Amino acid sequence: MTSSHRSPGQDATRGLLQAVSEDLGHDVGPEWQKAAVAVPRDHFLPDRIWADRDGRYRPVDRLTDAADWWSAAYALTPVVTQVNDGAEPDGPDDAWPSSSASHPSVVFRMLEGADIAPGAKVLHIGTGTGWDSGMISHRIGAADLVTVEVDHALADRAREALACLGHHPTVVCGDGRLGWGPRAPYDRVLATCSVRRVPPH
Repeated sequence: MTSSHRSPGQDATRGLLQAVSEDLGHDVGPEWQKAAVAVPRDHFLPDRIWADRDGRYRPVDRLTDAADWWSAAYALTPVVTQVNDGAEPDGPDDAWPSSSASHPSVVFRMLEGADIAPGAKVLHIGTGTGWDSGMISHRIGAADLVTVEVDHALADRAREALACLGHHPTVVCGDGRLGWGPRAPYDRVLATCSVRRVPPH
Protein backbone atom coordinates (compact mmCIF):
# COMPACT_ATOMS: atom_id res chain seq x y z
CA MET A 1 0.00 0.00 0.00
CA THR A 2 1.47 3.34 -0.99
CA SER A 3 1.20 6.44 1.15
CA SER A 4 -1.18 8.02 -1.38
CA HIS A 5 -3.73 5.34 -0.58
CA ARG A 6 -3.47 5.59 3.21
CA SER A 7 -6.09 7.45 5.18
CA PRO A 8 -5.09 10.01 7.82
CA GLY A 9 -6.34 7.53 10.41
CA GLN A 10 -4.04 4.80 9.13
CA ASP A 11 -1.05 7.12 9.31
CA ALA A 12 -2.04 8.21 12.82
CA THR A 13 -2.46 4.56 13.81
CA ARG A 14 1.21 3.91 13.12
CA GLY A 15 2.16 6.64 15.56
CA LEU A 16 -0.26 5.28 18.14
CA LEU A 17 1.16 1.77 17.76
CA GLN A 18 4.65 3.10 18.41
CA ALA A 19 3.44 4.86 21.58
CA VAL A 20 1.64 1.70 22.73
CA SER A 21 4.76 -0.40 22.10
CA GLU A 22 6.82 1.98 24.23
CA ASP A 23 4.19 1.89 26.96
CA LEU A 24 3.99 -1.92 26.95
CA GLY A 25 7.75 -2.37 26.77
CA HIS A 26 7.58 -4.48 23.61
CA ASP A 27 6.39 -4.15 20.03
CA VAL A 28 2.71 -4.77 19.43
CA GLY A 29 2.44 -8.13 17.65
CA PRO A 30 2.37 -7.93 13.84
CA GLU A 31 -1.09 -9.51 13.69
CA TRP A 32 -2.54 -6.75 15.87
CA GLN A 33 -0.58 -4.04 14.06
CA LYS A 34 -2.23 -5.16 10.81
CA ALA A 35 -5.63 -5.22 12.48
CA ALA A 36 -5.19 -1.72 13.93
CA VAL A 37 -4.18 -0.23 10.59
CA ALA A 38 -7.13 -1.94 8.90
CA VAL A 39 -9.64 -0.55 11.42
CA PRO A 40 -8.40 2.93 12.45
CA ARG A 41 -9.59 4.13 15.85
CA ASP A 42 -11.01 7.41 14.54
CA HIS A 43 -13.50 5.53 12.37
CA PHE A 44 -15.20 4.23 15.52
CA LEU A 45 -15.39 7.50 17.43
CA PRO A 46 -18.45 9.77 17.28
CA ASP A 47 -18.16 13.28 15.88
CA ARG A 48 -18.56 14.60 19.42
CA ILE A 49 -16.33 13.27 22.17
CA TRP A 50 -15.79 14.62 25.68
CA ALA A 51 -12.55 15.95 27.14
CA ASP A 52 -11.80 16.19 30.86
CA ARG A 53 -10.79 19.74 31.69
CA ASP A 54 -10.05 20.22 35.39
CA GLY A 55 -12.62 17.65 36.40
CA ARG A 56 -15.31 18.89 34.02
CA TYR A 57 -16.22 17.24 30.74
CA ARG A 58 -16.57 19.49 27.73
CA PRO A 59 -17.56 18.46 24.20
CA VAL A 60 -14.97 18.34 21.44
CA ASP A 61 -16.49 18.33 17.97
CA ARG A 62 -14.80 16.86 14.92
CA LEU A 63 -16.10 19.63 12.66
CA THR A 64 -15.42 22.68 14.83
CA ASP A 65 -12.47 21.44 16.92
CA ALA A 66 -10.79 19.16 14.37
CA ALA A 67 -7.25 19.45 15.75
CA ASP A 68 -8.31 18.70 19.33
CA TRP A 69 -10.59 15.89 18.16
CA TRP A 70 -7.84 14.17 16.15
CA SER A 71 -5.33 14.66 18.96
CA ALA A 72 -7.70 12.95 21.40
CA ALA A 73 -8.54 10.19 18.93
CA TYR A 74 -4.92 9.03 18.77
CA ALA A 75 -3.69 9.96 22.22
CA LEU A 76 -2.47 7.28 24.59
CA THR A 77 -5.52 7.80 26.80
CA PRO A 78 -9.15 6.67 27.00
CA VAL A 79 -11.66 8.78 25.07
CA VAL A 80 -15.06 9.54 26.59
CA THR A 81 -17.57 8.93 23.81
CA GLN A 82 -20.82 9.34 25.73
CA VAL A 83 -21.97 11.17 28.84
CA ASN A 84 -25.10 10.81 30.95
CA ASP A 85 -26.18 7.62 29.16
CA GLY A 86 -26.70 9.64 26.00
CA ALA A 87 -28.76 12.46 27.56
CA GLU A 88 -27.69 16.05 27.00
CA PRO A 89 -26.10 17.44 30.19
CA ASP A 90 -27.52 20.60 31.70
CA GLY A 91 -24.03 22.06 31.96
CA PRO A 92 -20.34 21.17 32.47
CA ASP A 93 -20.97 20.23 36.10
CA ASP A 94 -23.73 17.82 35.06
CA ALA A 95 -21.71 15.69 32.60
CA TRP A 96 -20.49 12.28 33.75
CA PRO A 97 -18.92 9.62 31.50
CA SER A 98 -21.12 6.66 30.59
CA SER A 99 -19.08 5.11 27.77
CA SER A 100 -15.56 5.44 26.48
CA ALA A 101 -12.99 4.05 24.09
CA SER A 102 -10.54 2.24 26.35
CA HIS A 103 -6.90 3.21 26.83
CA PRO A 104 -5.10 1.83 23.74
CA SER A 105 -2.40 0.08 25.80
CA VAL A 106 -5.09 -1.71 27.82
CA VAL A 107 -6.79 -2.80 24.60
CA PHE A 108 -3.64 -4.29 23.08
CA ARG A 109 -2.59 -5.87 26.37
CA MET A 110 -6.00 -7.57 26.52
CA LEU A 111 -5.87 -8.72 22.90
CA GLU A 112 -2.36 -10.13 23.23
CA GLY A 113 -3.08 -11.76 26.58
CA ALA A 114 -6.18 -13.50 25.22
CA ASP A 115 -4.04 -15.28 22.62
CA ILE A 116 -6.72 -14.97 19.94
CA ALA A 117 -5.99 -16.82 16.72
CA PRO A 118 -8.01 -17.70 13.61
CA GLY A 119 -10.36 -20.58 14.31
CA ALA A 120 -11.22 -19.39 17.83
CA LYS A 121 -14.81 -18.50 18.74
CA VAL A 122 -14.82 -15.26 20.71
CA LEU A 123 -17.40 -13.57 22.92
CA HIS A 124 -16.64 -9.88 23.49
CA ILE A 125 -18.68 -8.19 26.21
CA GLY A 126 -18.80 -4.40 26.13
CA THR A 127 -18.78 -3.49 22.44
CA GLY A 128 -18.66 0.25 23.08
CA THR A 129 -17.38 2.00 19.95
CA GLY A 130 -16.67 -1.30 18.19
CA TRP A 131 -12.92 -0.67 17.76
CA ASP A 132 -11.87 -3.72 19.78
CA SER A 133 -14.42 -5.86 17.97
CA GLY A 134 -13.18 -4.54 14.63
CA MET A 135 -9.64 -5.67 15.36
CA ILE A 136 -10.83 -9.06 16.60
CA SER A 137 -13.02 -9.46 13.52
CA HIS A 138 -10.06 -8.62 11.28
CA ARG A 139 -7.94 -11.20 13.11
CA ILE A 140 -10.34 -14.18 13.19
CA GLY A 141 -13.16 -13.31 10.80
CA ALA A 142 -16.56 -11.90 11.65
CA ALA A 143 -18.30 -15.27 11.64
CA ASP A 144 -16.47 -16.33 14.81
CA LEU A 145 -17.15 -13.17 16.84
CA VAL A 146 -20.14 -12.25 19.01
CA THR A 147 -19.99 -8.84 20.65
CA VAL A 148 -22.51 -7.69 23.27
CA GLU A 149 -23.43 -4.12 24.20
CA VAL A 150 -26.13 -3.14 26.72
CA ASP A 151 -26.82 0.32 25.21
CA HIS A 152 -29.04 0.22 22.09
CA ALA A 153 -27.62 3.41 20.57
CA LEU A 154 -24.02 2.29 21.08
CA ALA A 155 -24.74 -1.18 19.67
CA ASP A 156 -26.36 0.30 16.56
CA ARG A 157 -23.51 2.74 16.01
CA ALA A 158 -20.85 0.07 16.46
CA ARG A 159 -22.67 -2.27 14.06
CA GLU A 160 -22.79 0.49 11.44
CA ALA A 161 -19.13 1.43 11.92
CA LEU A 162 -18.05 -2.20 11.60
CA ALA A 163 -20.20 -2.73 8.51
CA CYS A 164 -18.70 0.34 6.81
CA LEU A 165 -15.32 -1.40 6.97
CA GLY A 166 -16.76 -4.69 5.73
CA HIS A 167 -17.02 -6.44 9.10
CA HIS A 168 -20.28 -8.10 10.08
CA PRO A 169 -19.87 -9.91 13.40
CA THR A 170 -22.92 -10.73 15.48
CA VAL A 171 -23.61 -7.52 17.42
CA VAL A 172 -26.07 -8.20 20.24
CA CYS A 173 -27.81 -5.55 22.30
CA GLY A 174 -28.21 -7.21 25.67
CA ASP A 175 -26.85 -7.84 29.14
CA GLY A 176 -23.34 -9.22 28.88
CA ARG A 177 -23.71 -10.92 32.27
CA LEU A 178 -25.97 -13.42 30.51
CA GLY A 179 -23.47 -14.21 27.78
CA TRP A 180 -24.96 -15.18 24.40
CA GLY A 181 -26.15 -18.75 24.50
CA PRO A 182 -27.07 -19.24 20.83
CA ARG A 183 -23.39 -19.26 19.83
CA ALA A 184 -21.88 -20.89 22.93
CA PRO A 185 -19.49 -22.40 23.81
CA TYR A 186 -16.65 -19.95 23.20
CA ASP A 187 -12.91 -20.39 23.18
CA ARG A 188 -12.27 -16.89 24.49
CA VAL A 189 -14.37 -14.41 26.48
CA LEU A 190 -13.19 -10.79 26.72
CA ALA A 191 -14.85 -8.06 28.76
CA THR A 192 -14.25 -4.35 28.31
CA CYS A 193 -16.75 -3.39 30.98
CA SER A 194 -16.68 -3.37 34.77
CA VAL A 195 -17.79 -6.47 36.67
CA ARG A 196 -17.46 -7.34 40.34
CA ARG A 197 -17.19 -11.06 39.59
CA VAL A 198 -17.23 -13.38 36.59
CA PRO A 199 -20.90 -14.21 35.94
CA PRO A 200 -21.67 -17.96 35.74
CA HIS A 201 -23.16 -17.57 32.26
